[in-house]
Amino acid sequence: MIDIFKKYKTDQGGFVLLYAVLAVTVILVVGLIITNIITKQIILSTTGRDSQFAYYAADSMRECVFYWHLEKGAFGYLEDNSLVREDYSGLPIPYNISCFGNDDVSVTREDEDGYEGPSGPDNFQVGPVNITSGSKTTCVQAFILRYPNASAGEQTEIRASGYNVACDFREGSLRSVERTVVSRF
Repeated sequence: MIDIFKKYKTDQGGFVLLYAVLAVTVILVVGLIITNIITKQIILSTTGRDSQFAYYAADSMRECVFYWHLEKGAFGYLEDNSLVREDYSGLPIPYNISCFGNDDVSVTREDEDGYEGPSGPDNFQVGPVNITSGSKTTCVQAFILRYPNASAGEQTEIRASGYNVACDFREGSLRSVERTVVSRF
């Protein structure tokens, strides 16, 4: 019985195993390279999508602030250069405007570098507020900088910032994307 198997035995022992290990190694390396490329493409496309969410949130906030500024006078002055929204002590009070179907968008006034009233810039902050569209929640806020006595006439700057995450997570998230839209008029 040993003589039957002897004629099939050759001197090439182990080469088939070596070729199999080499082929598996090449396939594994190619698979890892493709997985790495796909992972980077997914991260890149996700960042692009999140950037669009942040941009359109900022643009929506800018449009809301434009509406409240131009149509409602929420950040303006009366003829005697007093702010539209003041309490009896002369200090601005926080108030709310309605944006994105939310009636509780807060507006506060903060003076920059100690300037107050029409002689210097007045900062208004709108928000931050969450916007929910479908299953996606983004955060927006805006700053309105007013120069009522600028040499070329009244100048207003609106800086609206949008984030791809909710307001609670915009500071600590490694994947948080911020886009800011600035308008001057």
